[in-house]
Amino acid sequence: MKTKNKMTNKGSLFVFVVSFLLILFLSSCFSSGEKQDSFYVISTNKGDLRIKLYAETPEHKEQFEHNFETSLYDGVLVHSLIKDYALSTGNVASKGVSPNRLVPYRESEETLDAEFGVGMAKKGAIVAIARNDEQQNEFCSDAEQFMIVIGRVYTQGELDTLELNDRNKQLEIILQRLVQQNRNQIDVASRTSEIAFNRLQDSLAIEADKLLKKKELLHFSDEERLIYTTIGGLPELSRKITIFGEVVDGFDVLDQINNERVNERNFPLELIKIVKTEKD
Repeated sequence: MKTKNKMTNKGSLFVFVVSFLLILFLSSCFSSGEKQDSFYVISTNKGDLRIKLYAETPEHKEQFEHNFETSLYDGVLVHSLIKDYALSTGNVASKGVSPNRLVPYRESEETLDAEFGVGMAKKGAIVAIARNDEQQNEFCSDAEQFMIVIGRVYTQGELDTLELNDRNKQLEIILQRLVQQNRNQIDVASRTSEIAFNRLQDSLAIEADKLLKKKELLHFSDEERLIYTTIGGLPELSRKITIFGEVVDGFDVLDQINNERVNERNFPLELIKIVKTEKD
C-alpha cells in the first residue's frame, strides 16, 4: 500500500510539474505576441534624446521605426522652433541647408491615418504633423515629419478656460448649422411676431444643447491636470492630434534647444541637426 501511495504521489508531482511548465510556456508565447513599446535614441548636435514609441499607435510606430532604422533623418534639421511650444523636424529637404536660408517646403508622399486617444500632449510628447491641405482630410499625418512638445506649465484656471473655450466653439458650430438648416422657419417667424421668433429661438437652443451633449468635449482628467500643472505641455492639443511617443530621457537637452535663438521664421540661428537615430 505504501509503495502504491508513493507511486501515486510521484505521478501527481510529475503531472503538476508538467502542467506548470506548460503554463509557463504558453504564457511566454502569449506575452511575446503582445505589442510592445519600442525605444530609440535621437542623437543631435546638442545632445541625445531617448524616446519611446507607443504600441497603442501601431501605424505610426511601424512607420517611424522604419524611418529611424533606415537613417532617414541623418543630417535633418530642426526647421522650426517656437519657445515654450514645440520643435519641428523630419523634413528631409532640410539636409544641407545653411543658416539664413529657407528650408524648402516638403511633404512626404505618404500619409498615415490618425490614431487619436493615446497619451497626453505633455512636455516631451512626440506628435504627428497633421495633413489637411491637398488631401482635404484633417484626420491624417505626415509619414516623416513630427514635433516634440516643449510647452509650459498651466494653472488650473487656464485648464478650465480651455475646456470652456472648446465647449463654446462646439456650441457655436452646432448653432450655425441649425440656423442654416432652419433658415426659412427663422425668416417666417421673424416676420410673424416676436413671440413666434422667441419660441423658435428657444426650440433651437434646446436642440443645440442636446446635440452638444453627444459631443466629446475637451475634459481634463485629474491625472492630466496634475501633469499639465507640474510637468507642463500643450493641453490645447489634447485629443486633437496623434501622439505616438514621448521623450523618456534627455529633458536637459530639450530645455537647451528651447532656449536657442531663432529668426523671424522660427528657424534656429545656430543649426540644430539630427546626427543619427538608432534603436535602443
